[in-house]
Amino acid sequence: MAKLPYLSIEDLSEEDQPIYTHIAATRGTMLNLHRMLLNNPKAAELVTDLGEYIRYRSPLDDATREIIILSTAREINNEYEWTQHKPEATKAGVNDSVIEFINSGKQSSQIQLRERTIIEAVKQIVQNRKLNDSTFQSMLDLLGTKHTLEFVVIVAYYSMIGLIIDTIGVELEDGKKSSLKV
Repeated sequence: MAKLPYLSIEDLSEEDQPIYTHIAATRGTMLNLHRMLLNNPKAAELVTDLGEYIRYRSPLDDATREIIILSTAREINNEYEWTQHKPEATKAGVNDSVIEFINSGKQSSQIQLRERTIIEAVKQIVQNRKLNDSTFQSMLDLLGTKHTLEFVVIVAYYSMIGLIIDTIGVELEDGKKSSLKV
């Protein structure tokens, strides 16, 4: 249940309306998450700027980014982010068996070592708030230094977003149904 109102552009001061316009323009829509974040326009701007970087300017390929996001959503049991990003993962070319593996943990021969390593690394960060040394080294070997840090930033960002969503009660958009297995 929503604990704060979902705001429209008309609810914002003239000074804050460009924040709404920018969010809508970069994403092509205004999700409930963004509309609720606008209860504090400056925080909304800062949070969504980082999200914009991750979604549209990250040096990681789209499929890897979406595997990280879905894995984070799964680990924090966040149906909102899972529901938003499952279609994005499919669009980015993430195999259905990988999505199902992330959601249910059911093994498949179609899950490559690279994907398993990333999924396991997300689990470790969320559950332990760090990576063990061997997984950290595997991530460095897999992604390199710059992209390993990018990976950590993405997990941290979507963990933060999950906390925001759960705390202020952001609801799925009308017509959306969660397929996250809880």
